[in-house]
Amino acid sequence: MKNTMAKTALRYDYTLDTSYLSDPFYKDTIKLFSGSDSVDLAPYFYSSPLFENDVVRGAELASKIWDSKTYYLRNAEAEILEQNSDQIAQLIGNDADIIEFGPGPSESVRLKTMALMRKMASIRSYTALDLSRGYLNDAKRMIKADFPHIPVKLHQSDFYEFKIRTQSLHNPLLVFFGNTIANIPEDADGALPYNTLKALRKIRNNFGESGLMVIGHDANQNIDSIFSAYGQKDYTNYAMNVFHRIKRDLPTQRFDPEGFESKIEWIQSYYCLTRYAVSKRDQSFMIGDRNFTLSKGQKIRFCNTYKYPAELMADLAGLAGFEHLQVFTDSKKQMAVHILKPSKSNNLLPLSAA
Repeated sequence: MKNTMAKTALRYDYTLDTSYLSDPFYKDTIKLFSGSDSVDLAPYFYSSPLFENDVVRGAELASKIWDSKTYYLRNAEAEILEQNSDQIAQLIGNDADIIEFGPGPSESVRLKTMALMRKMASIRSYTALDLSRGYLNDAKRMIKADFPHIPVKLHQSDFYEFKIRTQSLHNPLLVFFGNTIANIPEDADGALPYNTLKALRKIRNNFGESGLMVIGHDANQNIDSIFSAYGQKDYTNYAMNVFHRIKRDLPTQRFDPEGFESKIEWIQSYYCLTRYAVSKRDQSFMIGDRNFTLSKGQKIRFCNTYKYPAELMADLAGLAGFEHLQVFTDSKKQMAVHILKPSKSNNLLPLSAA
C-alpha cells in the first residue's frame, strides 16, 4: 500500500508535543478566531509547499500578483527608485551600512533595493530582516551576485522587535520598501494611526543620531485602482491560502479552509482597506486545545492595509522623532518614498509603550 501519511501529517503531534504553543503563527491564529481585530495574518501569506500536491503555495500565488497590471505597488515604487536613486544616493553619502526591513521576493530586491545600491558611492555591509526565510535567502543570493565583496547578514525575526544598534555603524541606512509600515492594524476609534506611530517610534528609539531611513508606503487615494489591485482573483487566492496553511502547519480538528470566502471593504475615514474571511456556514473546529464556533455569515477580519496620504506619513515620521528631508512619488502618485533622518529634538509625542 502506498504511504500517504506525509500528505496528511500535522506539523505537530500536539498530544505529545506542545512546542506549537510558542509558534507566533499559532498565537496569532488563536487571537484571530478569539475575536481580536488587531491580528494581521499577512506576514504568513508567503509560503512554500512541503510535499507533492501541497495546496499551501503562497509564493507561487504571490508571483502572479507581482506580474499583474492592476497590482501597482511594486512597479510604482520601482519607478520612483529608477527615476530618483541618483538624488537619494547623494543624500546617503559614502560607506553606508544598509539594514533592510522586509526585502521581499527577488524581483522586488532587484527592482528597488539593488536599483538604489547601484547608485550609491560605496557600501560597507548589507543586513536583511524578515520573518520569511525564503525572502532572506533570495535577498542574499541577489546581493552577493552583484556585490560579492559586501558582507551580508540575515536575521529571521520581527524587525519591529529587533534591536538595530546603529550606533556602532559608520553610516547606517535603514531601507524599508513596500507598504509594510502601513499594514499594522489600528484601533477604530483612534484619532491618529497610533500603532503605526508606535512602530516608527520603536525604529527611532533603536536608531542612533546619524544615518538615514528610506521608507516607502502606499499613498494611493484612488479607490477604483485600490479595489482593482486587492480585489483581483489572484490576490484573493493569495490571501485566502493562509487558511490552508493553518490546516497544514497547526494542530487542527474539523478545520475546513474552504469554509470561508473573502470580502474587502474600504474605510475612508481611516484610509483602510480591510479583508474579512466570511464563514460560509455554521461551523465548529479546534486549533490546539481551543474550540471555536462560527455562524454562517460571521466575518473574521484578518488583514488590513492602510493608504495614508504622503503628507500624513510625513507628519507621523515627525512625531516619531525623525526629520523629514524629502518625499518622492510615482507619476500616478500611488506610492511615496520618504527620506528621513533622526531628529535631535526631544519634543516628541509621549508613547508609553514604545
